Amino acid sequence: MLNNLYDRRFVLSNKLAIESMTDGEVTIFHITTFSRLKLSKGVYNLVSKFKEPAFVSEVVPEHLREKVEPHLLKLVEKRFLLDEEDAARFEEVPLERRLAKTPHTLFNSPRHRDGEAAADVSVVGVPYDLGNIIAPGARKGPAELRMRSFDYDYRVDLLTGRPRGWFDVEQEERILEGVSISDWGDVWFRYGESPDQIFRRVGDVCADVAAAGSFPLVIGGDHSITFPVVELLQQQQPLTVVWFDAHTDFAPLAPGVCNNHANVARRIMGLPNVVNVVEVGHRGFTLNDKVHMPEEKLVMLTAPRVRERGFASILDSIPASRPCYVSIDIDALDPVYAPATGTPVPEGFSPAEMKQMLRALGRHRDVVGLDLVEINPERDIGWRTTILGCHLLLTALGAIMGRRKAKPPEPSAELAGQAV
Repeated sequence: MLNNLYDRRFVLSNKLAIESMTDGEVTIFHITTFSRLKLSKGVYNLVSKFKEPAFVSEVVPEHLREKVEPHLLKLVEKRFLLDEEDAARFEEVPLERRLAKTPHTLFNSPRHRDGEAAADVSVVGVPYDLGNIIAPGARKGPAELRMRSFDYDYRVDLLTGRPRGWFDVEQEERILEGVSISDWGDVWFRYGESPDQIFRRVGDVCADVAAAGSFPLVIGGDHSITFPVVELLQQQQPLTVVWFDAHTDFAPLAPGVCNNHANVARRIMGLPNVVNVVEVGHRGFTLNDKVHMPEEKLVMLTAPRVRERGFASILDSIPASRPCYVSIDIDALDPVYAPATGTPVPEGFSPAEMKQMLRALGRHRDVVGLDLVEINPERDIGWRTTILGCHLLLTALGAIMGRRKAKPPEPSAELAGQAV
């Protein structure tokens, strides 16, 4: 009860805002701690009187105290309502936070905990879609992927203490055996933050992953979130970026236009240590010719060209000695298989084609990071796209980590000449 605090004055935090309001309820949130609280309209009207410092006895009539006190206690607990003497201290010190805990983890893997050694693979979610200028919804991608990934349960053997991995039925081999995976949660955002602030935090989290010697697996989110990840990784070594996408994402850069899914590949190509960008899967009809762009650092492999030339057209664009980063926009696949995207284009890759390309890259090139983006669950049909997304992640990780655990095989003559 607040009886022992009636001689103290309280004031509302200046970090509060309204998230929603109906005739009977008001939901308020703290823009720094991200906490929320739902109040009745009557309690909200009383609480709003603490805009200026005031005693509880001055604001709450005696006959309402028993009803209102639980709400006041919660407001004090969440630091929505501050003791006048402490208000300046609480408001001046920003809460440092980079990650938010999620209800589920990818493949039901363990959560990463501060102070523990990082796993071989570190999962980072980026539930951000303000870079998608066509349709919102990709912010829900990380949560939906994690939920559906429970069909592919991560297990650690009881006797050996080593991850069991999975059996790849198509390849008739075991993958990811002995490869540890942990989920770091989602990159945390404040309401109203600028994209630059959000991307800096994404880069900071990925820097922590890299410093721990772990492989970054990033799940988005729209395609703009790839920029801060590549920006961080290319500081360590020259990179090729392999860009699976139905679109070029090469829109001209304009003053005042922030990083978005339409221009992100151009921004990435401008990074000093990105040697080239290999775009795989462009197709359809466009206003301008985006295939024959005179860009020295751009390699354009349309979907028909890859089908005609085979895997060699991708591998030949990446010297065997150069590390690469792989970014998968789900719209690289045909919307028959992956309908949950804001920008579907017919005649995309089949799941089998996509898996073959990911295996080729993982087995024959040094992949230093991977992301999967642009899954929009609001447009999915029976979890079709998120199930496929889990398959793609396991396929890619199986090849990448298999190469790291063993001496990489040489590309065979069959692979070099094989059509997809």
